[in-house]
Amino acid sequence: MSIVHIIDDDEAVLDALTLLLETEHLRVRGYRSAEMFLDQWPWPPGCIVTDMHLDGLSGLDLLQRLPPGPGAAPTILITGRSGLALADDARRLGAFALIEKPFSPETIIDAVRSALAASGAERP
Repeated sequence: MSIVHIIDDDEAVLDALTLLLETEHLRVRGYRSAEMFLDQWPWPPGCIVTDMHLDGLSGLDLLQRLPPGPGAAPTILITGRSGLALADDARRLGAFALIEKPFSPETIIDAVRSALAASGAERP
């Protein structure tokens, strides 16, 4: 079974996203930094949900460090700051989706299910 890897340095957000996705019967692993996530290589198949603005490496920095190619984990970026330049950067670096805060539970659940389906890890 695939795993949703959630990266957020805000413990309350990390806990809330974990609980939300677990209620959808998804397996979740949480990380408080991109560095903690990268240290766990190789990762089980699935997708990544990361805050754009983290202490240390940002969500965009993380995208640049992820291995490319077949089997790459689709990455969903969450941000409280929108902008065309940010969206362009995210797209250029291969983000699966960019979701602006605040978002509804359905928005993140749909994005995660779509990312898992795109990765071939799970059917929507």
